Amino acid sequence: MSPFSRTRKSQYFCKHSFTVTLPIFFLTVAVAYVTHGAELRPYELPSQKRAPYQQESPQNYQAPVQRSLEQGFDYALFAERAGNLSPEERNKLREGLQQRLDHAITMKNYVEVRHYAKLLEIINRSK
Repeated sequence: MSPFSRTRKSQYFCKHSFTVTLPIFFLTVAVAYVTHGAELRPYELPSQKRAPYQQESPQNYQAPVQRSLEQGFDYALFAERAGNLSPEERNKLREGLQQRLDHAITMKNYVEVRHYAKLLEIINRSK
């Protein structure tokens, strides 16, 4: 046997070893993932399960109190600041508030309608 024949065999084995070892590696990883990936839980019959929409409601439930816009808003401060605006800034603010008022009217949000109507009234008075 010549020394060349061993090197050619070893070169052939090195070139083609990935075609054998790589699929074996991926197969091993896939089998390990599939067999150990799922959590084992005891089986429950559908009649024993509670539907997600049938949640128990607490007896002492109280609806959250909604603050109106008017409670936390200082209209006097707004009037003072609106009086200090230039005519262009005042017109721009008036257009923005009018758009918000129109949107509140279409959404039938009467608290916002009242709020934006007051703001527009303040701006129209401060000329």
